[in-house]
Amino acid sequence: MDTSTHKVCQTILHKNDLVLVQWLRNGSPSRAWITPDMIVEQGDGQQIVVEYPEGGIPFGEEWSRMVTLQATERDLEKNLRLQGVWTVEDAQSRPDAVRAALQATYGLDAAALLRAVKEK
Repeated sequence: MDTSTHKVCQTILHKNDLVLVQWLRNGSPSRAWITPDMIVEQGDGQQIVVEYPEGGIPFGEEWSRMVTLQATERDLEKNLRLQGVWTVEDAQSRPDAVRAALQATYGLDAAALLRAVKEK
């Protein structure tokens, strides 16, 4: 038996004969609906071992395909400095200023994402 395609998955939801599972792929969470025959080991009920969960029905949006980010690292740097955040100590002591810089930097990108969602 090839165990290289087996992945430990978290059980999210059972619906009819399908199970929604979540696992990490390259450090990023992925979800898919799988059939019971894909389950290799039941585990503790919260976690199961699944044979090739990528072969299930993908769940969730591909957010990266819905919008192209316009903000750059330089934009963030500029907005941090405009908020008076110049050092790590500034960032640690002034989280509201960091939040404001992030909002200023990514506000247009967030608006573009919300428009894309609304159009779907």
